[in-house]
Amino acid sequence: MIILCAGLALVGCAGADPFSRHVSQCSEAGYTPTTQAFAQCMSRRAVALVDPADERRERQRWEARLERERIAAEQRVREEQRAVIGMSR
Repeated sequence: MIILCAGLALVGCAGADPFSRHVSQCSEAGYTPTTQAFAQCMSRRAVALVDPADERRERQRWEARLERERIAAEQRVREEQRAVIGMSR
């Protein structure tokens, strides 16, 4: 999306949303959109775009996923143990 906006000379990219403002600010700072300097500007500014509430929700989502994966792994181990015990009888 960055290159598309940059390729259009930021026409339509100066909207009210934080990402569009971010792209515009990096471009207005003199960085050419397809350069590494522009990418670095975007990376530095991306930190400011993170909403603490979004970060919390994302962390909770990942923690829930890890918990589901842990439970599933424990279940697989129990099933494998039952299968091994069943074969040894």
